[in-house]
Amino acid sequence: MINIYRFFALIVGLLMVQSSFSQKYFVKSYTIKNGLSTRIVNDVCQDSLGNMWFATYNGISVYDGFSFKNYDVRDGLSKYHYRKVKYMGGMIWGIPYGLADSIACLRNREWQKITPASTVPNVEVSSFDLNVINGKTVICLGSSIGLEIYQDNRWNHVNISTDPAQNEIISITSAHDRFYVLTKAGVFMVARDKNGWHAGQIVKPIGEPMYAIKMEQKTSSGEKLWMLSSSRLTYLQNGKFIDYMNGLSVPDPVQPGLSYITFDTSGNIFIGNNLAKYFIDKRNRKVSPLSVRNGLSAEGATSICVDKEQNVWFTDTRGIDKISCLLLINYFENTGLLENEVTGIVELSDGRLVFGHNGGLTIMDHGKLKQIPFLQSGNIQSRVMDIMQDSKGDVWFTACALGVGKLKKDGTLQWYHVTPPHIAVAIHQDLSGRIWVGTNHALFYFENEKLISHEANRKKVSPFRKIYSNNKGEIIGAGLYGFYTISDTEFKMFPTDEVKINSFFSYVKSSTGAEYLGSGDGLCMIENGRIRKVKINGSTIDNPVYIVFQDRNQYFWIGSKEL
Repeated sequence: MINIYRFFALIVGLLMVQSSFSQKYFVKSYTIKNGLSTRIVNDVCQDSLGNMWFATYNGISVYDGFSFKNYDVRDGLSKYHYRKVKYMGGMIWGIPYGLADSIACLRNREWQKITPASTVPNVEVSSFDLNVINGKTVICLGSSIGLEIYQDNRWNHVNISTDPAQNEIISITSAHDRFYVLTKAGVFMVARDKNGWHAGQIVKPIGEPMYAIKMEQKTSSGEKLWMLSSSRLTYLQNGKFIDYMNGLSVPDPVQPGLSYITFDTSGNIFIGNNLAKYFIDKRNRKVSPLSVRNGLSAEGATSICVDKEQNVWFTDTRGIDKISCLLLINYFENTGLLENEVTGIVELSDGRLVFGHNGGLTIMDHGKLKQIPFLQSGNIQSRVMDIMQDSKGDVWFTACALGVGKLKKDGTLQWYHVTPPHIAVAIHQDLSGRIWVGTNHALFYFENEKLISHEANRKKVSPFRKIYSNNKGEIIGAGLYGFYTISDTEFKMFPTDEVKINSFFSYVKSSTGAEYLGSGDGLCMIENGRIRKVKINGSTIDNPVYIVFQDRNQYFWIGSKEL
């Protein structure tokens, strides 16, 4: 059985690399126009059903993938302004701006209120986390006057220091039955014994401002307590202090509680605050900015959340941004491509990529883009139709009326013109090393740096779209008016009794030896010397199939306008 994966569009999607150009991501933005009640969004989380929840300046909002529902005082919230939101224990917890305001809890579709943590007015919540201890949810709030911990229906005040300047809470995270708290005096572990809650220092100040802490792998023996400062990202693991990255330039958020460290399921890291945000690729520890130049709405973010599908959500004072795949990046003329339209791609043996355009080539080398324009302005008569690398490392391509081009390893460009004038369409190297060229009228091969017309041209072969070869030494042609094999002695056109449109785009021989074709009439195969339609669970693909190939996992990939 063939496994079919749909291609809805052909895009230049490349794994993330650092570049001298700003990378553009696929960003979906949500604002008041999409149903938000305000553009000021402070925090985001996801519940067990996949809904996204947002703490906003106008209440708490939820997005179900289709529309927003906005909750405010009319729905049972005590305040309009909410700083934090989190899902735990089957409930949504909404944390207001001030300690003297009630916490909101959505239980059984009804908002309930928890008594304010303090009666002191005008004290803002700077940080917050939840924990489950002995099966019950425990709330921990940080502010300029210390910690407030809610357990067993009562609030407990905890001072980290007797010095008010050292008692301000910058960041909170939790693990097991403990909270970890960041202040200007360092990192403290806050735990409870029979005498109540108490704090003990585990990390001293490091000589520069520290902005956020976050516990990773809470339930494993390898848990890490991450710490973000102005120039360093470090972690504490098994009592050892590890420098993960130096040389950062994280701006000072000015106000505590606005910085964050977030992870995806692959271990990639997001760091930042309301002024700037960054993505750190775990594989190579490269830092990539996530800013307006990359297609997002703001330079920084008030929070970041990676959902179950690995979409990345950003909140800020301009609304909400979502990146569906950080590893998929757009490249355009304004980011270094010769042209926006890409007509061919080949990956070279040294890892470089070469893109073909209407009027030249672009070479990508470790993220840096080099343009190679053809002499005349780009148009359909100079379009790169096919491109490949030969066994010697040179890059060959067909460029319509310009003929055949060869980009040598030293970077020089050499042209071969087809006589009489033809439109050069397809290019291929067979197992013997010979280079073949298909045009709109004939088949050619290279011999001693010259294009030689093949004997098969006397048969008036169909205009080529693609050329392949097999281990028999035969040339396989997918053409405008047929599909055929060509040898030194024989030209064989395959009959297509079942196919309405005798026009072919691609060919692949599977790992089992089955031969599949992409045609103007859909997906076909060769069986007993004839071409027939492929049936999958009794159905056929009838729209044009432009490309078909099999990957290393034995899956077939089909390229079409729609399937």
